Amino acid sequence: FLVIHPIQQSHVLYASHMTLRADKVAVCSSVLIAYALAYPVYEEHKQLEHH
Repeated sequence: FLVIHPIQQSHVLYASHMTLRADKVAVCSSVLIAYALAYPVYEEHKQLEHH
């Protein structure tokens, strides 16, 4: 059994928290990129339907 000091434990928690945040940022940015790519196509499609 490994005893982790509170300071070390908080560092580990902080590191895992940061990786979680990085994952969230990556997901958000990929969603934004997908939206930015899809939006013009969607707008064009809407205009074609109107005509």
